[in-house]
Amino acid sequence: MSLSPNRLRMELGNPETSTISDTQLEIIIAESNNDLQLSVAKASEILYKYFSQKADLTVGDYSEKFSQKAAAFKSIYEEAKGIVRHKGIKIYAGGISKADKLRKELDPDGTKSDIHRGLLEFEIDWQFPLDPPPSPWSFPCLLTPWLGF
Repeated sequence: MSLSPNRLRMELGNPETSTISDTQLEIIIAESNNDLQLSVAKASEILYKYFSQKADLTVGDYSEKFSQKAAAFKSIYEEAKGIVRHKGIKIYAGGISKADKLRKELDPDGTKSDIHRGLLEFEIDWQFPLDPPPSPWSFPCLLTPWLGF
């Protein structure tokens, strides 16, 4: 589906055609391969630069705040640029599959962690001090309060 200048104009907040023409928008769309967010980023950057060069104007009751327009297009540009920047990122969760775990363990350049499963697991040696493990029933003095003796 082809991106139209009207759709791009709508995403930009409907700037006047005297500010940026449909021909200019078509060129931006063509340069960005019909990508909406990339087109929005390029067009809003152009409009931001255009309005930031103009001084605020006040004549009698009439006033135009070009700095506010520049700030608005700057925020549109930053938002679109952030979306474009993260568009190409593919999320990869490594170490989940058995093949990934094995590949990570066998990687000679990989870092080896001192922490691994079983680090805090230990086996109790019941040979010392008692063998076998004591049962609470073997010490009747411990059970006396519970049994009411």
